[in-house]
Amino acid sequence: YTIAVLHILADYAAIAIENAQDVAHAQKLTITDDVTGLYNARHLYTVLERELEASRREAKPLSLVFLDLDRFKTVNDAHGHLVGSELLGQVGKYIQKLCRSTDLCFRYGGDEFVLLMPRTTREEAVRMTRSIHSALSGEVFHLGRGLELKIGASAGLAACPGDGRTVHSILGAADKRMYSVKSSGRGRIEA
Repeated sequence: YTIAVLHILADYAAIAIENAQDVAHAQKLTITDDVTGLYNARHLYTVLERELEASRREAKPLSLVFLDLDRFKTVNDAHGHLVGSELLGQVGKYIQKLCRSTDLCFRYGGDEFVLLMPRTTREEAVRMTRSIHSALSGEVFHLGRGLELKIGASAGLAACPGDGRTVHSILGAADKRMYSVKSSGRGRIEA
């Protein structure tokens, strides 16, 4: 009798553990981009609001980089969207690898990424972004069917408090600078 009860309890415990794992997995999917494995834009707004509040409360700097891949449409046009998605996945993982453990990486949408650098001054962020930009531009991505591609990027950087103290002011400043780079030749960083 005791063994039968223990089996029943073990079964219920196993079901509870499996349900908890399913819930955790579902929660992760709501904040993660399925192509790159990075956080998604929806989660960016939540995290950025929290980090801006911490920046204000602790009087610590915060920097944000808006990074757009240059001429990514030509990859999709020449090789198809499956190759484009594979490239985006590899680029996302590579950007994550290039960042510090304290930085947060997001796929904003399409071929746009956001790097959030808490407790990082504009000057430190410029150095980090130059390093990331240089490494990304020099990397050869090995894709299926023996295809090897390189990709460039344009980046705009904003910092708190200098460019504002709200989600929209920081994102807007970085986005505006990135588009300034895109419209004046690409392949640079504007801070």
